[in-house]
Amino acid sequence: MEDIRDSLKNILVQTKKKSDFLEKFKSFFSPQERKHIDRVRIYKDRVVFYLDSPLLRYKLNLKRGEILREMRKEGFNFSGIIFKV
Repeated sequence: MEDIRDSLKNILVQTKKKSDFLEKFKSFFSPQERKHIDRVRIYKDRVVFYLDSPLLRYKLNLKRGEILREMRKEGFNFSGIIFKV
């Protein structure tokens, strides 16, 4: 019974982290940039943003370091950010 309780607790903690991130990620991007983000995925210690515009991918790649610093200030300890079209 303890194993199930611990497993459920871990799942709830991970889900809370993801939902917190999805709420806060909006502050990292401008409203125009948010329109082009199709979905977000957390994979291991990286966050992957799926975009619908190659031009936006280029612009966000230039701002990658700044976005990562802002995420770390908010308490998200990702090792990297990936932008995919």
